[in-house]
Amino acid sequence: MELGCYIKVFYPEDLAFQFNKITAQGFFSGKHEPGFPSQLTPTSDKIRWNKKDKSITFKGCNEFNGVGEEPYGRLIIDALMTPTQVKDSGSFKVEIFKDKSLT
Repeated sequence: MELGCYIKVFYPEDLAFQFNKITAQGFFSGKHEPGFPSQLTPTSDKIRWNKKDKSITFKGCNEFNGVGEEPYGRLIIDALMTPTQVKDSGSFKVEIFKDKSLT
């Protein structure tokens, strides 16, 4: 199975996104030391944070056990702030691409 892809995550405009760290596991994992999760930070050269279109793009699909017939993955985002009132938020959207040019 071929590993490696680019993942673009769009986050809702109504959430205040204070990007400190994202932990990527399973399908979302980039290259990292075995047994340790992939850590993404705003200053990392492994990530592109586009504040204009509210998206984050990074390399993923590098953990063999996270891809295949039944892929799994998790993104742990630190930190999102919800609106001051209780209401529904917009949606997160995830797009997966085979190469850096996002095709």
